Amino acid sequence: MALQKSTEISKLISTYHTGKK
Repeated sequence: MALQKSTEISKLISTYHTGKK
């Protein structure tokens, strides 16, 4: 289930970048 965790992390990074912008 590493892929699922990677997707969650990717989503977190995306949200982080959006919030930082």
